Amino acid sequence: MNRLSTLSFLFLVMVGVVTAGPLGGSSEPKAGGVGEENPGDPETQLLLQGVKGEVEANLATHGKLNAGEHVSDFTVVSYSTQVVAGKNYFAKVRIAPSEYVHIRVYNHWSGTVELTDVQVDKRLDEPINYF
Repeated sequence: MNRLSTLSFLFLVMVGVVTAGPLGGSSEPKAGGVGEENPGDPETQLLLQGVKGEVEANLATHGKLNAGEHVSDFTVVSYSTQVVAGKNYFAKVRIAPSEYVHIRVYNHWSGTVELTDVQVDKRLDEPINYF
């Protein structure tokens, strides 16, 4: 190979390595990136159950519940996470038969859990996106 061919070959190999990422791939979220949507699990259900009252208050503020009223269900159907200075949870929660909301919850490394946003009128088949 001449020098130009060798340099071209090395450049293409480097581009391939950079764009392919780590060998074997990884489904773990990168810091700052939102991971894949996962089915609800007992650990996430328990964590997000801690903000149920705040979600109900938010729904009342937006006219989706009467003040003091409770949702008939609070099941985490699916969720995604984002690693920050702690972890953000983006979750699809069933609040009644055929009624869903998306909630964003921040779990600080210290263990504190905070509801940061609620999106109402969601569908079961609607993907969870960053919000």
